[in-house]
Amino acid sequence: TTLDENKTITITSYSEDGSVNSLIRGNDLTEVVISLITGSLNLDSIILDGNNVEAQSTLVYSEANLVIKNETIIQNNNNNYTPPTGTETTDYTKVGGGICVYNGTALIDDTKIQNNSAHGGGGIYTYYDTELTVNNSVISDNTALLFGGGIGANADVTIKSTTISNNTSLYNSGGVNLGTGTLKIIDGTKISGNIASNIGGGIKVADNAILIIANGIISGNNARAGGGIYSEYVDVMVESGNITENTVTGSGGGLSINGGSFNMSGGTISNNKITENGSGHDGGGILLNNVTSTISGGIIKSNISLHSGGGVQTYGGELTISGGEISNNSIMGLGLYNNSKLIVKGGTINSNAHTDFPYSNNFNFGDNTSSITDFNENYTIYSGSFFVESALNSNFVLDVVNGTVANGTNIQLYTKSNVNKQKWRVYPYKIVNGTIDWIFKNQVDGTQYIWIAGNSTTSGANIYTYAFHGNTGGYWRLINQGNNYYQLKNIGGLCAYVASAANGTNVSANTCQNTNNFKWKFVKSS
Repeated sequence: TTLDENKTITITSYSEDGSVNSLIRGNDLTEVVISLITGSLNLDSIILDGNNVEAQSTLVYSEANLVIKNETIIQNNNNNYTPPTGTETTDYTKVGGGICVYNGTALIDDTKIQNNSAHGGGGIYTYYDTELTVNNSVISDNTALLFGGGIGANADVTIKSTTISNNTSLYNSGGVNLGTGTLKIIDGTKISGNIASNIGGGIKVADNAILIIANGIISGNNARAGGGIYSEYVDVMVESGNITENTVTGSGGGLSINGGSFNMSGGTISNNKITENGSGHDGGGILLNNVTSTISGGIIKSNISLHSGGGVQTYGGELTISGGEISNNSIMGLGLYNNSKLIVKGGTINSNAHTDFPYSNNFNFGDNTSSITDFNENYTIYSGSFFVESALNSNFVLDVVNGTVANGTNIQLYTKSNVNKQKWRVYPYKIVNGTIDWIFKNQVDGTQYIWIAGNSTTSGANIYTYAFHGNTGGYWRLINQGNNYYQLKNIGGLCAYVASAANGTNVSANTCQNTNNFKWKFVKSS
């Protein structure tokens, strides 16, 4: 049937007992069952059943205005998703197992789309220049060969109060795939239990698209990378909702964000897990790969990586933290492993765990190109080893007496030379409400840290080296004094002090003052 643009046809079920009738594809019908070219079509309270016929097309094809509503069910279409051996490209005559929208608009409301299959978009596929809205519906148990087990789209898609579950892609994007346009997951939509053999268990978005999560739930999905979400050169915004209990064997348990931007202003990313250990198996909660990112709110907690970045792992790009919390992420992962430019304006990174390296439980530097900027104190510290020079005389630096590796070894001033007993790795230990606590590890053998004797808060207490432990005497804040000098202020309130610039002058902890005796500069060592 061809409809004029000003015509509308409605197909609905009618029976005297109120039951829903079925429209079933015959065994010899392999083409589309319903095709809309112009006008409008309403499918209302019917069951459209593909009858498991190995077909050459979708069940419902639309180039105009399509509405499917009121407990309609679209099911059991097999759009020939098994290709000849070796076929790895999409056959665009075999997309959209249940519904294919080529043009116009589509509203799916109070509908089930289930047990369909196709090369792409096992349940639904939309082409460019279309608009798809899915509301209060269920899209489940569909299969795609290459992408979009539940939905494959190249246009704007809004999904509200809908469940997309138990869909499978034999390659990418088990739940939803978006190639271009804007994807909104809102109003309690749940994307759960979907599987992709490669990337994007729940969602995959690419090619300058936009993804917005607002009160959505992305849970229990599985893939090699990006268990909940995988993105490439996309703007991703997490405003509220939960991304939880997704798993991967590779990287990005909750989210794998590659290029583009990432902005988290609310919501929770929790209990996601990388199940295998190995190089590149990073980012239990989030992997940020060459991304411009902002975390201004929300919680990233209880995620697990067996390799690195239990909560967040960055590679390149820039991450600004101005709020939110990264906590209770664990195993080999840290809260945040930073291989990027990190700017701290607020937020909290605390109470994370690392099985082998307790000094870097919460977050850590990566390679020598990474940095951390404390916005509050207006300084930047780069990864690597440093000499700590005295403002009294830049030729004198912090030095471990005789380079002895033993708890309680004094720290003194001594003439600078290229020896490990004068080199220190500066590690960020935690952030609480935007304030960074640092620890300083000597490089003789990497087991001794700058510590106040007995964790004292009494002026005049000795400063020595000690193996890392959980007490307060080894946690320091860098208070900017201008001209690249800082006070080393222990969280107990005392500052590192020397009486004079001479070989052997002991370093102690005294009441902080604005004199050069209390000022230090970090100079990269070779």
